[in-house]
Amino acid sequence: MNRLHGLRSRLQQLRLWRTAVRWGNAAAVLITVVVAFLAAAFLMDWSLHLAWWLRAIVLIGFGATVSAVIHRWLWPWLSVRESLAEVALVVERAHDIDSDLVAALEFDEDRSLAWGSPRLSAAVVNYVAEFSESLDVYRDFDWQHLPKRAGLAFGSLLLTFGTGVLCPAETHAFWQRFWLGSARYPTRTEMAELTINGQQIPVHHTGTYRLAIPQGQPLELTLKLAGELPDNVMADVRSGDRRERTRWNLTATTAETFQWRSSQLVETLQVRLLAGDAESDPVIIDVVPLPIVELTWTVTPPTYAQSTIVPPASTGSRTVSALQGSRIELLVSGKNKLLRSVSLKLDETIHTLQPTTSDAAATWRLPEGTALDSLSAPLKYQVSAIDQDGLSPQPPLTGEIRLQTDRVPHVAVAVVSRKVLPTATPVLSYGATDDFGLKSLTAQIVVVRMEGEQKTYDQPIWPNAGSPTRPNLRSVRGEYPLPLAAWQLQKGDEVRVTVVAADERGTFPSQVGQSEPLIFEVTDRNGILESLLEIDQQSARQLDEIIERELGIGRTSR
Repeated sequence: MNRLHGLRSRLQQLRLWRTAVRWGNAAAVLITVVVAFLAAAFLMDWSLHLAWWLRAIVLIGFGATVSAVIHRWLWPWLSVRESLAEVALVVERAHDIDSDLVAALEFDEDRSLAWGSPRLSAAVVNYVAEFSESLDVYRDFDWQHLPKRAGLAFGSLLLTFGTGVLCPAETHAFWQRFWLGSARYPTRTEMAELTINGQQIPVHHTGTYRLAIPQGQPLELTLKLAGELPDNVMADVRSGDRRERTRWNLTATTAETFQWRSSQLVETLQVRLLAGDAESDPVIIDVVPLPIVELTWTVTPPTYAQSTIVPPASTGSRTVSALQGSRIELLVSGKNKLLRSVSLKLDETIHTLQPTTSDAAATWRLPEGTALDSLSAPLKYQVSAIDQDGLSPQPPLTGEIRLQTDRVPHVAVAVVSRKVLPTATPVLSYGATDDFGLKSLTAQIVVVRMEGEQKTYDQPIWPNAGSPTRPNLRSVRGEYPLPLAAWQLQKGDEVRVTVVAADERGTFPSQVGQSEPLIFEVTDRNGILESLLEIDQQSARQLDEIIERELGIGRTSR
């Protein structure tokens, strides 16, 4: 069998050629359509500067066109799967042959031995084998359109490649823009840098670019150019509702720099800059209010003063006064807007406050571990707050934390007579006060001998074992008997007594106050009598002065 091997081989080659022609035609048509669509899209985008949503429509149209071409023209070619028998039928129709060609191919297979009459099968195979040697299987083989389509596709590719080589910047920009990128076609005038109120803004961007500017502040636009410099630069300005439109002419400050300044902003604007053949993407300038920030200070005095003063929370104050050792808490609140970040600068140290609820909160709290946990010295502070629009209060929130005055204790001491016998025990009447509480009273005693020798002694007056005390006692009064016999005094010696009071200040060093010194003169009985006589004489003189004032004696009449 296989007497038709030569015929089978030529039919197989014909099938491959027919498949190649179909795929070649499909590829050529697809390439031509794609290049033609991209060329049309390029011309449209380059001439009209399509917005991104229009380019999105073009991209959708590209997909729809390619899908329609594949479905309408290419799929009928690509979906064909011809068998050898189908190719034989095509050859039969081209030569007006009956079905002998297909029948002979079937009878020539080994499995056909069980079919019908073997003699008839062999006759058909022999008949076809005789005339198939001269059979032209390529008659009516349609391949003439392929070179034209391939040439057109090759020309399209060559044109595309040439455009990419000659105009690489335009080609790259179009490819980026076709896929909804933000690239721009090269222009003779180039916008190098755009600055609005000191903030650099991208000249070209995708989507919507918004910039928040505080209400009432001036607007300043600065545009730096490169390349071919135009004579004038304009800003196309629209109101927030786009009902009003105007144009600003920027002023040239240098050959490359143009500026525009306005006194203040009162409404939202959309700005687009035009310079020569270049233009920027629009920037929306939102006019927003500045954040209103409130400071709440809570002062907790040290333990020794908590029973004396309970200061309320201070809201809105820029100056805070507190005792040394006080704990100060700070809450920062945004009254009209949420705050994005808050920090506190104490002298040269910056501390970041924590939100009480979330990352963008109305209230922020100062964490522990700052100098305000236990105030030890006066501090200057500055609170920096940034709201959800990136704005901060103007001017910055500054102030100072002062140390509240803790006055020195006041002490007074008195005695009936300052002339004493060596073994006397004069009674000292003392009193001491302090604004937050007394800690101790001590008598400092200096014994001065006639020979000039001095010795100092300290005697605790209050508190002592015989006089229980209350904590943080602000006023103390009492008497203290001073036994002089312990120092073996003699006539002519002096005893100087000063009462010293120390206040309560917790872990900080106490402040001390002292009374005027009392000077006792040590004498004998005669000295005591003389002192009594002097006292009587002084009393008599004072009594005479009182009587004269009452009677009007000694007044000069007018």
